[in-house]
Amino acid sequence: MSSHHVAAPPVAYTHAFRVGLTFEDGKVTISSVQRVAMRAPASAEGLPADGQSGVWVALKAEDGKVLYHRALRTPQLDSVEVFDDEKTGAIRRVPTTRRAAKMDVILPDLPDAAEFELYGPANMRDAKSPSVRLLDEKMQGLRR
Repeated sequence: MSSHHVAAPPVAYTHAFRVGLTFEDGKVTISSVQRVAMRAPASAEGLPADGQSGVWVALKAEDGKVLYHRALRTPQLDSVEVFDDEKTGAIRRVPTTRRAAKMDVILPDLPDAAEFELYGPANMRDAKSPSVRLLDEKMQGLRR
């Protein structure tokens, strides 16, 4: 008896968005958008709970149903990583006075997605506080 691999159903999208985010003075802005021919990382299982802390993105359908969500790293506004020793590769954090942090996030260009939302703490220096919606953008704005 032979065994064979059965392919999953086709994925409903062929492109993704590389969205540049800038965190500064308690606000988040979209600094760049690029549509690229690639697949986004898989959506996380389950949904964030009420009162959840952390930073994550969500794509929602017109009716508010979450189609995709994924956790992100919390931007570090008060320090940067530096290589302490090139031979050992040791890294340490060094305090900084910078007021902004930037990151790129990859989002799938899902046909049914109507809105992109970003959640995180109201004050990034208090990363353990419950997350709030920091940004929402209509997908048609990203698709332009």
